[in-house]
Amino acid sequence: MMRAKFGGAVLAFCVAIATCGMGVAAEDVLKVVPSDSLGVVVINNVGATSGKVDELAGQLQLPPPDLLATAKAGLKLQEGFDEAGNMAMAAVAAEENGAPVMVVFMPVSDFQAFVEQLNPEEAGAGTWKISLKGKRVIVAKKGAFAVVAEVSNRAVLDAVMASTSSIAAATPSMDQWRGANDAYAIATPAGVKFAQQQILAGLAIAKNQLSQAAEAQAQQAMVGIELYENLFKSLDKEITYSAAGLRVSDDAIHLVGKTLLAEGGVMAKLAADAKPGKADMLAGLPQMPFVFAGGGVMSAEALEPMMKASFSMMKMYPGGQGMTEEQFRKIVEISVRSMQGMRSMGMVMGVGEGDQPLYSSMLLSMKVDDAEKYLDEDLETVSEMGKIME
Repeated sequence: MMRAKFGGAVLAFCVAIATCGMGVAAEDVLKVVPSDSLGVVVINNVGATSGKVDELAGQLQLPPPDLLATAKAGLKLQEGFDEAGNMAMAAVAAEENGAPVMVVFMPVSDFQAFVEQLNPEEAGAGTWKISLKGKRVIVAKKGAFAVVAEVSNRAVLDAVMASTSSIAAATPSMDQWRGANDAYAIATPAGVKFAQQQILAGLAIAKNQLSQAAEAQAQQAMVGIELYENLFKSLDKEITYSAAGLRVSDDAIHLVGKTLLAEGGVMAKLAADAKPGKADMLAGLPQMPFVFAGGGVMSAEALEPMMKASFSMMKMYPGGQGMTEEQFRKIVEISVRSMQGMRSMGMVMGVGEGDQPLYSSMLLSMKVDDAEKYLDEDLETVSEMGKIME
Protein backbone atom coordinates (compact mmCIF):
# COMPACT_ATOMS: atom_id res chain seq x y z
CA MET A 1 0.00 0.00 0.00
CA MET A 2 3.00 2.21 0.41
CA ARG A 3 4.88 3.26 -2.73
CA ALA A 4 8.53 4.21 -2.41
CA LYS A 5 11.17 4.63 -5.10
CA PHE A 6 14.88 5.30 -5.28
CA GLY A 7 17.93 4.65 -7.44
CA GLY A 8 18.55 0.92 -7.61
CA ALA A 9 22.29 1.12 -7.06
CA VAL A 10 22.09 3.18 -3.87
CA LEU A 11 19.18 1.14 -2.52
CA ALA A 12 21.05 -2.12 -3.17
CA PHE A 13 24.04 -0.77 -1.28
CA CYS A 14 21.89 0.22 1.71
CA VAL A 15 20.05 -3.07 1.84
CA ALA A 16 23.27 -5.08 1.61
CA ILE A 17 24.76 -3.22 4.57
CA ALA A 18 21.49 -3.11 6.55
CA THR A 19 21.22 -6.88 6.61
CA CYS A 20 24.34 -7.06 8.73
CA GLY A 21 24.29 -4.65 11.64
CA MET A 22 27.28 -3.86 13.84
CA GLY A 23 29.25 -0.90 15.01
CA VAL A 24 29.53 2.06 17.35
CA ALA A 25 28.26 5.50 16.41
CA ALA A 26 30.73 7.97 14.86
CA GLU A 27 29.08 11.30 13.96
CA ASP A 28 25.37 10.96 14.61
CA VAL A 29 23.69 10.73 11.21
CA LEU A 30 20.29 11.51 12.72
CA LYS A 31 21.51 15.07 13.32
CA VAL A 32 21.07 15.68 9.57
CA VAL A 33 17.89 13.65 9.02
CA PRO A 34 14.83 15.99 9.20
CA SER A 35 12.44 15.40 12.09
CA ASP A 36 9.43 15.40 9.72
CA SER A 37 10.73 12.32 7.89
CA LEU A 38 8.40 9.33 8.05
CA GLY A 39 11.09 6.94 9.19
CA VAL A 40 14.75 6.05 8.94
CA VAL A 41 17.03 2.99 8.89
CA VAL A 42 20.55 3.47 10.28
CA ILE A 43 23.64 1.27 10.17
CA ASN A 44 26.27 2.22 12.75
CA ASN A 45 29.91 2.01 11.66
CA VAL A 46 29.64 0.54 8.19
CA GLY A 47 33.18 -0.86 8.13
CA ALA A 48 32.82 -2.69 11.43
CA THR A 49 29.52 -4.06 10.20
CA SER A 50 31.11 -5.65 7.17
CA GLY A 51 33.89 -7.12 9.30
CA LYS A 52 31.41 -8.60 11.76
CA VAL A 53 29.51 -10.25 8.93
CA ASP A 54 32.74 -11.77 7.62
CA GLU A 55 33.50 -13.11 11.09
CA LEU A 56 30.00 -14.55 11.44
CA ALA A 57 30.27 -16.17 8.02
CA GLY A 58 33.55 -17.79 9.08
CA GLN A 59 31.93 -19.26 12.20
CA LEU A 60 29.22 -20.72 9.98
CA GLN A 61 31.90 -22.07 7.64
CA LEU A 62 30.63 -19.90 4.79
CA PRO A 63 32.77 -17.89 2.35
CA PRO A 64 33.34 -14.36 3.78
CA PRO A 65 31.10 -12.05 1.69
CA ASP A 66 33.11 -8.83 2.32
CA LEU A 67 29.99 -6.77 1.64
CA LEU A 68 31.66 -3.39 2.01
CA ALA A 69 34.41 -4.08 -0.54
CA THR A 70 31.86 -5.56 -2.95
CA ALA A 71 29.50 -2.59 -2.62
CA LYS A 72 32.28 -0.04 -3.00
CA ALA A 73 33.61 -1.80 -6.09
CA GLY A 74 30.16 -2.00 -7.65
CA LEU A 75 29.48 1.70 -7.04
CA LYS A 76 33.07 2.70 -7.91
CA LEU A 77 33.62 4.29 -4.51
CA GLN A 78 37.37 4.39 -4.05
CA GLU A 79 37.81 7.82 -2.47
CA GLY A 80 36.10 9.90 0.18
CA PHE A 81 33.73 7.32 1.67
CA ASP A 82 34.09 7.08 5.47
CA GLU A 83 34.04 3.39 6.36
CA ALA A 84 33.91 4.18 10.08
CA GLY A 85 30.88 6.41 9.65
CA ASN A 86 27.17 5.76 10.07
CA MET A 87 24.82 5.45 7.12
CA ALA A 88 21.08 6.14 6.92
CA MET A 89 18.20 5.77 4.50
CA ALA A 90 15.18 7.96 5.29
CA ALA A 91 11.66 8.01 3.90
CA VAL A 92 10.68 11.64 3.35
CA ALA A 93 7.17 12.74 2.36
CA ALA A 94 7.23 14.48 -1.02
CA GLU A 95 3.99 16.35 -0.27
CA GLU A 96 1.03 16.30 2.12
CA ASN A 97 -0.16 12.68 2.32
CA GLY A 98 2.03 11.89 -0.68
CA ALA A 99 4.12 8.82 -1.41
CA PRO A 100 7.45 8.80 0.44
CA VAL A 101 10.75 9.47 -1.31
CA MET A 102 13.92 7.64 -0.26
CA VAL A 103 16.93 9.79 0.61
CA VAL A 104 20.31 8.24 1.51
CA PHE A 105 22.88 9.78 3.86
CA MET A 106 26.35 8.38 3.10
CA PRO A 107 29.27 9.16 5.47
CA VAL A 108 32.15 10.93 3.72
CA SER A 109 35.64 11.88 4.87
CA ASP A 110 36.28 13.97 1.73
CA PHE A 111 33.14 15.09 -0.08
CA GLN A 112 34.99 16.59 -3.05
CA ALA A 113 36.96 13.38 -3.67
CA PHE A 114 33.75 11.37 -3.25
CA VAL A 115 32.00 13.40 -5.96
CA GLU A 116 34.89 13.68 -8.42
CA GLN A 117 35.22 9.90 -8.85
CA LEU A 118 31.58 9.59 -9.97
CA ASN A 119 31.46 11.57 -13.23
CA PRO A 120 30.07 14.77 -11.62
CA GLU A 121 28.03 17.46 -13.32
CA GLU A 122 27.35 20.64 -11.33
CA ALA A 123 23.61 21.08 -10.78
CA GLY A 124 23.62 24.44 -8.94
CA ALA A 125 23.10 25.50 -5.34
CA GLY A 126 25.83 23.20 -4.04
CA THR A 127 24.49 20.07 -5.72
CA TRP A 128 25.97 17.69 -8.29
CA LYS A 129 24.62 15.02 -10.55
CA ILE A 130 26.72 11.86 -10.22
CA SER A 131 26.64 8.32 -11.55
CA LEU A 132 26.09 5.35 -9.24
CA LYS A 133 26.22 2.08 -11.12
CA GLY A 134 25.06 3.71 -14.35
CA LYS A 135 22.19 5.71 -12.80
CA ARG A 136 22.28 9.49 -12.47
CA VAL A 137 21.39 10.80 -9.01
CA ILE A 138 21.72 14.17 -7.31
CA VAL A 139 23.97 14.75 -4.27
CA ALA A 140 24.75 17.53 -1.80
CA LYS A 141 26.85 17.79 1.38
CA LYS A 142 25.24 18.18 4.81
CA GLY A 143 27.55 17.90 7.79
CA ALA A 144 29.78 14.85 7.34
CA PHE A 145 27.35 13.21 4.92
CA ALA A 146 26.64 13.07 1.21
CA VAL A 147 22.87 13.33 0.82
CA VAL A 148 21.68 11.41 -2.25
CA ALA A 149 18.29 11.33 -4.01
CA GLU A 150 16.90 10.68 -7.47
CA VAL A 151 17.30 13.60 -9.87
CA SER A 152 13.50 13.84 -10.18
CA ASN A 153 13.31 14.43 -6.41
CA ARG A 154 15.41 17.62 -6.42
CA ALA A 155 12.74 19.51 -4.45
CA VAL A 156 12.82 16.90 -1.67
CA LEU A 157 16.62 17.04 -1.52
CA ASP A 158 16.48 20.85 -1.25
CA ALA A 159 13.97 20.56 1.62
CA VAL A 160 16.24 18.08 3.44
CA MET A 161 19.22 20.39 3.02
CA ALA A 162 17.25 23.41 4.29
CA SER A 163 15.79 21.62 7.31
CA THR A 164 17.11 22.82 10.67
CA SER A 165 15.24 20.26 12.81
CA SER A 166 16.43 16.68 13.19
CA ILE A 167 15.29 13.33 14.56
CA ALA A 168 18.28 13.33 16.93
CA ALA A 169 17.20 16.64 18.50
CA ALA A 170 13.61 15.40 18.81
CA THR A 171 14.54 12.12 20.55
CA PRO A 172 17.26 12.77 23.16
CA SER A 173 15.91 9.94 25.33
CA MET A 174 16.82 7.48 22.55
CA ASP A 175 20.49 8.50 22.29
CA GLN A 176 21.93 5.77 24.50
CA TRP A 177 19.65 3.11 23.02
CA ARG A 178 20.61 4.06 19.45
CA GLY A 179 24.33 4.00 20.24
CA ALA A 180 24.05 0.51 21.75
CA ASN A 181 22.59 -0.97 18.55
CA ASP A 182 24.43 -2.15 15.47
CA ALA A 183 21.53 -1.18 13.25
CA TYR A 184 18.12 0.27 13.95
CA ALA A 185 14.97 1.66 12.38
CA ILE A 186 12.78 4.47 13.75
CA ALA A 187 9.24 5.46 12.80
CA THR A 188 8.53 9.12 13.59
CA PRO A 189 5.13 10.63 14.54
CA ALA A 190 4.63 11.48 10.86
CA GLY A 191 5.49 7.89 9.95
CA VAL A 192 3.14 6.46 12.60
CA LYS A 193 0.37 8.68 11.25
CA PHE A 194 1.14 7.69 7.66
CA ALA A 195 1.09 3.98 8.54
CA GLN A 196 -2.15 4.47 10.45
CA GLN A 197 -3.80 6.07 7.41
CA GLN A 198 -2.64 3.29 5.11
CA ILE A 199 -3.83 0.54 7.48
CA LEU A 200 -7.23 2.15 8.05
CA ALA A 201 -7.67 2.62 4.30
CA GLY A 202 -6.93 -1.08 3.76
CA LEU A 203 -9.37 -2.11 6.49
CA ALA A 204 -12.05 0.12 4.96
CA ILE A 205 -11.62 -1.67 1.61
CA ALA A 206 -11.88 -5.06 3.32
CA LYS A 207 -15.04 -3.98 5.19
CA ASN A 208 -16.63 -2.77 1.98
CA GLN A 209 -15.97 -6.11 0.29
CA LEU A 210 -17.28 -8.11 3.25
CA SER A 211 -20.41 -5.97 3.53
CA GLN A 212 -21.53 -7.31 0.17
CA ALA A 213 -21.37 -10.92 1.40
CA ALA A 214 -24.30 -12.44 3.27
CA GLU A 215 -22.50 -15.44 4.79
CA ALA A 216 -22.29 -15.60 8.57
CA GLN A 217 -18.54 -16.15 8.32
CA ALA A 218 -18.16 -12.84 6.47
CA GLN A 219 -20.11 -11.04 9.16
CA GLN A 220 -17.88 -12.53 11.86
CA ALA A 221 -14.84 -11.35 9.91
CA MET A 222 -16.43 -7.89 9.77
CA VAL A 223 -16.56 -7.79 13.58
CA GLY A 224 -12.88 -8.71 13.69
CA ILE A 225 -11.97 -5.95 11.23
CA GLU A 226 -13.89 -3.40 13.29
CA LEU A 227 -11.93 -4.50 16.36
CA TYR A 228 -8.62 -3.82 14.63
CA GLU A 229 -10.02 -0.62 13.15
CA ASN A 230 -10.75 0.74 16.63
CA LEU A 231 -7.29 -0.34 17.75
CA PHE A 232 -5.45 1.43 14.92
CA LYS A 233 -7.59 4.58 15.25
CA SER A 234 -5.90 5.21 18.59
CA LEU A 235 -2.36 4.48 17.33
CA ASP A 236 -1.23 8.09 16.92
CA LYS A 237 -2.75 9.01 20.29
CA GLU A 238 -0.66 6.37 22.08
CA ILE A 239 2.71 6.33 20.25
CA THR A 240 5.05 9.07 19.07
CA TYR A 241 8.26 7.26 18.06
CA SER A 242 8.60 3.50 17.61
CA ALA A 243 11.92 1.77 16.96
CA ALA A 244 13.48 -1.64 16.43
CA GLY A 245 17.17 -2.38 16.81
CA LEU A 246 19.61 -5.16 15.96
CA ARG A 247 22.55 -6.15 18.17
CA VAL A 248 25.05 -8.84 17.24
CA SER A 249 27.07 -10.66 19.90
CA ASP A 250 29.40 -13.65 19.75
CA ASP A 251 26.65 -16.16 20.43
CA ALA A 252 23.39 -14.47 19.48
CA ILE A 253 21.56 -11.90 17.40
CA HIS A 254 19.33 -9.71 19.57
CA LEU A 255 16.26 -7.91 18.23
CA VAL A 256 15.32 -5.09 20.59
CA GLY A 257 12.65 -2.41 20.60
CA LYS A 258 11.89 0.99 22.09
CA THR A 259 8.74 3.09 21.97
CA LEU A 260 8.13 6.66 23.11
CA LEU A 261 4.56 7.02 24.31
CA ALA A 262 2.27 9.97 23.62
CA GLU A 263 1.63 12.22 26.60
CA GLY A 264 -1.90 11.77 27.94
CA GLY A 265 -2.43 8.38 26.28
CA VAL A 266 -3.66 5.25 28.04
CA MET A 267 -0.34 3.47 27.57
CA ALA A 268 1.60 6.44 28.97
CA LYS A 269 -0.57 6.42 32.10
CA LEU A 270 -0.08 2.68 32.60
CA ALA A 271 3.67 3.03 32.10
CA ALA A 272 3.83 5.86 34.63
CA ASP A 273 2.01 3.74 37.20
CA ALA A 274 4.14 0.64 36.62
CA LYS A 275 6.91 -0.15 39.07
CA PRO A 276 10.20 -1.46 37.64
CA GLY A 277 10.88 -5.15 38.18
CA LYS A 278 13.56 -5.94 40.75
CA ALA A 279 13.63 -9.72 40.29
CA ASP A 280 14.11 -12.16 37.44
CA MET A 281 10.80 -12.23 35.59
CA LEU A 282 11.45 -15.81 34.43
CA ALA A 283 12.16 -17.18 37.91
CA GLY A 284 9.88 -20.09 38.76
CA LEU A 285 9.68 -21.36 35.19
CA PRO A 286 11.38 -24.69 34.40
CA GLN A 287 14.57 -24.92 32.36
CA MET A 288 13.46 -26.66 29.17
CA PRO A 289 13.56 -26.36 25.37
CA PHE A 290 11.15 -23.57 24.48
CA VAL A 291 9.63 -21.66 21.59
CA PHE A 292 8.90 -18.50 23.58
CA ALA A 293 9.53 -17.22 27.10
CA GLY A 294 8.72 -13.86 28.61
CA GLY A 295 7.66 -12.04 31.72
CA GLY A 296 7.07 -8.68 33.28
CA VAL A 297 5.59 -6.60 36.06
CA MET A 298 1.80 -6.76 35.96
CA SER A 299 -1.11 -5.04 37.66
CA ALA A 300 -4.88 -5.34 37.43
CA GLU A 301 -5.07 -1.79 36.07
CA ALA A 302 -2.56 -2.54 33.32
CA LEU A 303 -4.34 -5.74 32.31
CA GLU A 304 -7.80 -4.15 32.07
CA PRO A 305 -7.34 -2.72 28.52
CA MET A 306 -5.95 -6.08 27.32
CA MET A 307 -8.88 -7.92 28.85
CA LYS A 308 -11.36 -5.61 27.18
CA ALA A 309 -9.70 -6.26 23.82
CA SER A 310 -9.60 -10.02 24.47
CA PHE A 311 -13.26 -10.26 25.39
CA SER A 312 -14.20 -8.05 22.45
CA MET A 313 -12.68 -10.71 20.20
CA MET A 314 -15.12 -13.22 21.68
CA LYS A 315 -17.86 -11.48 19.70
CA MET A 316 -16.16 -12.70 16.52
CA TYR A 317 -16.86 -16.34 17.33
CA PRO A 318 -20.13 -18.30 17.08
CA GLY A 319 -22.32 -17.47 20.05
CA GLY A 320 -20.29 -14.42 21.00
CA GLN A 321 -22.66 -12.05 19.21
CA GLY A 322 -25.32 -12.91 21.79
CA MET A 323 -23.35 -11.37 24.65
CA THR A 324 -24.97 -8.20 25.99
CA GLU A 325 -23.02 -5.07 26.94
CA GLU A 326 -23.91 -5.70 30.60
CA GLN A 327 -22.52 -9.24 30.42
CA PHE A 328 -19.41 -7.95 28.68
CA ARG A 329 -18.91 -5.28 31.38
CA LYS A 330 -19.42 -7.85 34.13
CA ILE A 331 -16.84 -10.28 32.69
CA VAL A 332 -14.20 -7.55 32.46
CA GLU A 333 -15.01 -6.43 36.00
CA ILE A 334 -14.68 -9.98 37.36
CA SER A 335 -11.40 -10.52 35.48
CA VAL A 336 -9.83 -7.31 36.76
CA ARG A 337 -10.90 -8.13 40.31
CA SER A 338 -9.36 -11.59 40.01
CA MET A 339 -5.97 -10.04 39.24
CA GLN A 340 -5.77 -8.02 42.45
CA GLY A 341 -2.69 -8.98 44.41
CA MET A 342 -0.68 -10.11 41.38
CA ARG A 343 2.80 -8.52 41.13
CA SER A 344 4.36 -10.14 38.08
CA MET A 345 3.85 -12.87 35.52
CA GLY A 346 6.12 -15.17 33.51
CA MET A 347 5.27 -17.59 30.73
CA VAL A 348 7.06 -20.26 28.73
CA MET A 349 5.81 -22.15 25.69
CA GLY A 350 7.76 -25.38 25.55
CA VAL A 351 8.47 -27.64 22.60
CA GLY A 352 5.85 -30.37 22.38
CA GLU A 353 6.66 -33.96 21.49
CA GLY A 354 5.07 -36.14 18.83
CA ASP A 355 1.41 -35.31 18.31
CA GLN A 356 1.05 -33.17 21.43
CA PRO A 357 -1.12 -30.06 20.97
CA LEU A 358 0.53 -26.66 20.52
CA TYR A 359 -0.25 -25.48 24.06
CA SER A 360 0.46 -28.77 25.84
CA SER A 361 3.82 -27.51 27.16
CA MET A 362 2.78 -23.97 28.08
CA LEU A 363 3.32 -22.93 31.69
CA LEU A 364 2.43 -19.72 33.52
CA SER A 365 4.02 -18.44 36.73
CA MET A 366 2.41 -15.62 38.71
CA LYS A 367 3.95 -13.90 41.73
CA VAL A 368 1.16 -12.79 44.07
CA ASP A 369 0.81 -11.29 47.54
CA ASP A 370 -1.00 -14.36 48.92
CA ALA A 371 -0.99 -17.50 46.77
CA GLU A 372 -3.65 -19.40 48.77
CA LYS A 373 -6.04 -16.45 48.76
CA TYR A 374 -5.38 -15.86 45.07
CA LEU A 375 -6.28 -19.46 44.16
CA ASP A 376 -9.46 -19.37 46.27
CA GLU A 377 -10.61 -16.17 44.55
CA ASP A 378 -9.69 -17.65 41.20
CA LEU A 379 -12.17 -20.50 41.79
CA GLU A 380 -14.87 -17.91 42.51
CA THR A 381 -13.96 -16.09 39.31
CA VAL A 382 -14.33 -19.26 37.21
CA SER A 383 -17.70 -19.96 38.81
CA GLU A 384 -19.05 -16.45 38.19
CA MET A 385 -17.83 -16.42 34.58
CA GLY A 386 -19.36 -19.86 34.01
CA LYS A 387 -22.78 -18.55 34.99
CA ILE A 388 -22.50 -15.63 32.62
CA MET A 389 -21.18 -17.73 29.74
CA GLU A 390 -24.13 -20.13 30.02
